[in-house]
Amino acid sequence: MKKIIVCDISNIACFNKRNGKPKIGYIDILFNSIPKDYEIIGIADNSLYHQIDDRKRYKTEYLVSKLIFEAPAGVAADVFILKCATELQCLIISNDLFREYSFISKNWLKNHRIGFMIIDHNLFFTQNIEEDFQFQENAQYLQDFQSQYNDLITGKV
Repeated sequence: MKKIIVCDISNIACFNKRNGKPKIGYIDILFNSIPKDYEIIGIADNSLYHQIDDRKRYKTEYLVSKLIFEAPAGVAADVFILKCATELQCLIISNDLFREYSFISKNWLKNHRIGFMIIDHNLFFTQNIEEDFQFQENAQYLQDFQSQYNDLITGKV
């Protein structure tokens, strides 16, 4: 069974953005850098699709294949990222400090959020994922999450 990591895709795509567009290349680096024994739950803001530098590839390679889940329009992806990670008790890859969310403890975030940098097409983390965290493997939650997401998107909820 794979270990699960929740990734803040909008935060990753916008890394070091300045005045440019979010980069699909940064998402590629993420998915190519995480070891294959991890399941990545990528969650992005709905607006990322309209801003990213290669919409067609983002849609076909990541959204259609459900490697990345979009938050509904008008809802911050952060809420889904935090809910998913707390229920799974897994790590979050994001540089966002999530200060505006009082429902999550600062101590929990300190122990579960990993920051990152992208330098020369390499992804570097603020801490070692394997050594610093005891993962819970929860395949059933992942299936439930995907099912609930599909229901939300198709309007069954």
